[in-house]
Amino acid sequence: MKKVSGFFILLLLGALGAAGYFAWQNYQLRSKPQPSQLQPKEVQLQPTPTAQTAQVDEFSDWLDFGSRTDLFTIKHPKNVSVGQTPDNYIQVSVWGPTQEKDTEFYDGINLLFKFNPLNGQTLEAVVDNSVQESQVVGEIITAKTPMSLNNYDGFTYTSQGLGVFRYIFLEWPGQGYMEIIDGTNDPTGQGYKEIVEKILLTLEYSAV
Repeated sequence: MKKVSGFFILLLLGALGAAGYFAWQNYQLRSKPQPSQLQPKEVQLQPTPTAQTAQVDEFSDWLDFGSRTDLFTIKHPKNVSVGQTPDNYIQVSVWGPTQEKDTEFYDGINLLFKFNPLNGQTLEAVVDNSVQESQVVGEIITAKTPMSLNNYDGFTYTSQGLGVFRYIFLEWPGQGYMEIIDGTNDPTGQGYKEIVEKILLTLEYSAV
């Protein structure tokens, strides 16, 4: 009888030990993070300047120009000249290193601005007339396309004659439109076209 009792005691102890082992294993599994519970480590990015801040810094040493007659203001680099042509365009220009006097313009910045009244026409009709005039002396290499510049809507096209010229026509306050002619050429890679695009980004209406 004592042997039987001892046997049952050993059996009971073995069962308790096994139960304890499985309970410990279950605890370990539950305490270990499961794949669905693992959180990706957060990547800390260094703050970068906003586009507006970068633009302000970029133009901080540029000069301001405004025209009461043509109702606009722009910013431009210090080495760029601003004047008026005989046909009353405001001209932003700089000669490139290979440009020669008394020849057609082929090297440098040549950017023209002029405010014109609509005189009862639509802007698109004005652009269509300009396209026809350009076809008389050259060919259209980029067709008339709607565009927007600094929230001013309009049209653009490009012609080729004695040089390549990009024309931009924008709806402008004051019952008129802003005409822009870009004849910039950069055969020696001075970055003139990039400068022109930055100048255009500063274009704003102004009645002062």
